[in-house]
Amino acid sequence: MQNKPFIINDRFLVKPEFHTITDHKTGKELRTEPRLMSVLVLLSLNVDKLVSRGQLIKDIWADYGGGDEGLSQAISFLRKQLEDTNKKIIETVPTKGYKLNAVITEDSFFPNKSKKHRYWVAALLFLIIATLILFLFSPLGKPSIASPVSAPKPGKAPSPNPSPKPFN
Repeated sequence: MQNKPFIINDRFLVKPEFHTITDHKTGKELRTEPRLMSVLVLLSLNVDKLVSRGQLIKDIWADYGGGDEGLSQAISFLRKQLEDTNKKIIETVPTKGYKLNAVITEDSFFPNKSKKHRYWVAALLFLIIATLILFLFSPLGKPSIASPVSAPKPGKAPSPNPSPKPFN
């Protein structure tokens, strides 16, 4: 099963690893059971293609006897989560299977993220940049340059090192 997040119709963020579907329109995050997520992922991997009931039952329910009824319930539940009341996103092809009629895009770093996520990413970037600026312009961030012990004054010749005074 694919674990990478993806987006359905620029609206629903699907995170298979966490079994969640987030509706960007309403901001609601819904949890789904693993089998339902597997159905959605399998349909998304075959977008606009017919996926037979037999394949779904075999791949997800491992040919379990109650898999046929389980698949019907899974499709019904997924339609509710995707607000697919007219059955256009998940289309039933009678006696054959299902097609996912949707635009699937990969989840990217900034677009389609919640405002809360963007706020935290922006705050983190600001903190990193501010720390770098402070470090570069503070005395701690500047390399130390060895200063000469005694620099000659203009107009005077440097005096030779005095010899040590004898002890009395």
